[in-house]
Amino acid sequence: MSEFRRWKGDNFHDQFRQFRQFRRVLVFLGYGLFGVLAIAEVLFLVWLMSVGVSG
Repeated sequence: MSEFRRWKGDNFHDQFRQFRQFRRVLVFLGYGLFGVLAIAEVLFLVWLMSVGVSG
């Protein structure tokens, strides 16, 4: 019985560690996407200003 409980606990711990790794990857991807969007928005604003000035 204790053997099963220990295996269940280890299995849960492994799943929890995988979930934390997965969450870290999701957060990293989210920040990366947010950064790309912010850079694109800045470049778009700079392009709009340069077009507005020259036009």
